[in-house]
Amino acid sequence: MAIFPGSAIPSAVSDYEIDNSVRFDDDRNTKLARTPSVSGNRKTFTLSFWTKRGNLGLSNARVLDARTSGTNEFDVIFYSTDQLWIYNYTGSYNLELKTTQVFRDISAWYHFVIKVDTTQGTASDRVKVYVNGEQITAWATETYPAQDYEFAVNQTGAEHSIGCYGGSDSYDYDGYLAEFYCIDGTALTPSSFGELDS
Repeated sequence: MAIFPGSAIPSAVSDYEIDNSVRFDDDRNTKLARTPSVSGNRKTFTLSFWTKRGNLGLSNARVLDARTSGTNEFDVIFYSTDQLWIYNYTGSYNLELKTTQVFRDISAWYHFVIKVDTTQGTASDRVKVYVNGEQITAWATETYPAQDYEFAVNQTGAEHSIGCYGGSDSYDYDGYLAEFYCIDGTALTPSSFGELDS
C-alpha cells in the first residue's frame, strides 16, 4: 500500500487541498487494521472519509469493518450494485442503511460523514449519513438501532479493518481513501471536516 502525495484532492475552494491519500488495490489485498486496547464511546462517534473509487461492482467492498466476531460487526460497504451500505450485525441487522443512490463516478472524490449518536430519542436521529455535505434521506433499506445501543466501533478487542473484511483478504476495497477519521465521543456534521464555497 502506498501513500501518494501527488494524488491531492482539489476542492472547490482554491486554497484548500488534501495532500495525501492511500491507494487500496483489491488485487493486492491492501488493508489497514487496528485493535483498540481500551474501549472508547460505542454510542456516540463520527466517521469521516474522502474516497475516490477504483473498481466498481465488487462484492461488498469494505471501507470499514469493526468486529469482535462473525456475529458482532459494524460495516461501511460499497455494495455490488455500488450503493453505500452501512450496517451492524449481531445475528440480525440492528442497523441497516442502504442508499437508493449509487456511487459510480470513478473520476470524482466523494466525502462521507457518518454521524452516530444512539442516545437520541428519535430513531432516525441515531445515525445520519452525509455525502459531499448533503444529508442522505432516501434509503432503499432503513433500520435504526435501539436507543443507547453500543456498536463494535471503539470496542476493546474489536479488530477495526480499513479496506477489507475482518483483517482477511476478502471483500477488499479498491480506490483511494484520505482523511479517514473516527471521532470518539462526539457526533459531528460535515462542517467540522471542511468548508463550502457558494
